[in-house]
Amino acid sequence: MKLGRKSIMNVEFLVSIVIFLIVIAYIISTVFGILPSLHSDSIRDDMRSKIYQISDILLSDGGYPSDWNADPYNARRFGISSEPYVINAKKLFALDSLCRSKEGYEKVSDSFSNYAIDIKVADLNGNTLVGCKPPVKQISREVSIERFASIELPTEEDSFSLIFLHFNNYILD
Repeated sequence: MKLGRKSIMNVEFLVSIVIFLIVIAYIISTVFGILPSLHSDSIRDDMRSKIYQISDILLSDGGYPSDWNADPYNARRFGISSEPYVINAKKLFALDSLCRSKEGYEKVSDSFSNYAIDIKVADLNGNTLVGCKPPVKQISREVSIERFASIELPTEEDSFSLIFLHFNNYILD
């Protein structure tokens, strides 16, 4: 059987359509395979920037009003510094006492982020000074950063010690 010129063109056309559709299917599957990871990376980057912002506010601001540690439940903005990267011990311990209750933790967390936060402050020996954690811990995603600062010791004038701050940002299930 002899194929005519028209039949050869139809076969070539069908082969080119099949190759075109295979290429389009590959591109679509690749794009849809990348999108979830891009979305996940976007959420992680948002969480990382938010927790860095929270840590920077705490470490470089005294809060509002400046004596919020006298009445922590009426604080409008939390900050634990007497000057940038110098922690005021009274404010640090007021933050710790506030975080011990569920309502206090929610006030601190809500003032900073729509994510759950975990603030841990420890001395260089690993002794925990502050542990501000969510009451329920069912984490689906977590981002952490670590910072260092000095703390003014209330017992001695001009006495400072270096402390380690660990900040976590969570999405809870």
